[in-house]
Amino acid sequence: MLQGSAINLRRIALFVLISMSVSYEDMWTDDNGHLHEDQHFDFHLTGFNVRGDEYEVSVNRSENTCRQHDYTIDSGTTNILSIFPELETTNSDCAGTYRRYSIDDSKSSHIRVQLLKANSFKVNKTGLLSFDVIAPNTVIPSASTTYYCTVHSLPTHPGKIHGVGFEGIISEKSKGLVHHMEVFLCDPADLVVPDFKGDCADKSKPKSLDRCRHVIAAWAFGAQEFFYPKEAGLALGEENMSKYVRLEIHYNNPDLLPGIRDQSGVRFYFTTSMRQYDIGIMEIGTTYTPMMAIPPGQTAFPWPGLCPSVCTKKALPSGGIRIFGSELHAHLTGTKIWTSLYREGKEMIEVSRDNHYSTWFEEIRNIVPNIDVLPGDSLITTCLFDTRDRKNVTLGGLGLHEEMCVNYLYYYPASQLEVCKSSVAVAAQEAFRILNIPRKRGNNSKISLQLGVSAYEGLKWNMRSVRNLELLYRDGPVSLHCLQPNGTSWLKHPGFVRKQKITSKHFERKDCR
Repeated sequence: MLQGSAINLRRIALFVLISMSVSYEDMWTDDNGHLHEDQHFDFHLTGFNVRGDEYEVSVNRSENTCRQHDYTIDSGTTNILSIFPELETTNSDCAGTYRRYSIDDSKSSHIRVQLLKANSFKVNKTGLLSFDVIAPNTVIPSASTTYYCTVHSLPTHPGKIHGVGFEGIISEKSKGLVHHMEVFLCDPADLVVPDFKGDCADKSKPKSLDRCRHVIAAWAFGAQEFFYPKEAGLALGEENMSKYVRLEIHYNNPDLLPGIRDQSGVRFYFTTSMRQYDIGIMEIGTTYTPMMAIPPGQTAFPWPGLCPSVCTKKALPSGGIRIFGSELHAHLTGTKIWTSLYREGKEMIEVSRDNHYSTWFEEIRNIVPNIDVLPGDSLITTCLFDTRDRKNVTLGGLGLHEEMCVNYLYYYPASQLEVCKSSVAVAAQEAFRILNIPRKRGNNSKISLQLGVSAYEGLKWNMRSVRNLELLYRDGPVSLHCLQPNGTSWLKHPGFVRKQKITSKHFERKDCR
């Protein structure tokens, strides 16, 4: 059973197993979850097998049938439901039996998969060397959201090595609690980074930890192992590089479970045979700030995150870079994410897209063919958020119940551009507040920018204020983070940048005639 969204089931094919044979119908659901027989039969049964309590059914169907009620299979996430009705059937008229049946009345299982995968970079692990960056027997805090940091020394080698890929290692007892992990290379200017194990927000942590900013690996819930193309590798062990890394793990523990010990982390595979290029990882999208907000009761509220031409022109090498991988990231209300490449103000191509995004299933996905980005190009990452089940505004931030909109781009050759992100400019946000929040006469208080303090207090959300905020994010001036690996900005005046005029187009599949 294929579905277009975890909330709104639109197109479904139902298979009913009867004894040792199989009967099947092509069906779809309406917004209420009721089944209807499809007038066009587009599935073809290619295999059926029973192994004990397991049933295996293989089917064949076009990616895009161009029919109203059929789900278009794409390279993003697909939600698959297996439904087990409790009704008995003694004839082959499946459609007649279940046409009046609601999927809400049945038992079901739910998995998320990427059905259409780009060709991955095949690597034989035999003969590869590896090392692990692992949380040292950490007790997961009994808190809903914790970002936990630990310092690690990299293994020593006679010279430079090239990382060829990595994978997440999750402790059995920690599964479901580890939401995502990042490994940051520290600043080479800090010859020694003191040992630290604790909350990343702990004010007593060593100051040098804040300078561990260069991302060398990122893993999120659902991700599989990831290997780089054969012509590129992650440079480690050079004389001008730090010997220390910071492992940052986002623990999501909503039930406040106590005493769970974790030894999760990242395993790096490497070789001493040098490849042609060094790879880089760039973070684009929106910055983590409560200046960005999503009103309650929205079905698809957009956040556009800008990586502008003024940044790429300054920071990218003259020959540009080649993107080969992408990891999209948001939190609980994120439903759709995509990144588009713009050149001279015109949309050229989509870099990556997931129309059915879930924070519980994130992968680093190969970009095939690779996409070249030139100095002066712009990248815009857009996230859509569904807040229909929330009564209060959702702010940008680090917590799982706050929101993010990020794309981690894997590319080569490596550059000195680490972060290229935006948020609404302070002045523009203050103007929005003045126009939309009722104020007492003489009250000219400024917006509070402290993390966790809402800049939207007192606002009564209605169609007008929601639309004004959407237009502000789309067309208003932005504050930029155009950062080098050490956190230094590439721009002299990043605080207030007007968006350039762009021509956007939608890249819909054109298989239908």
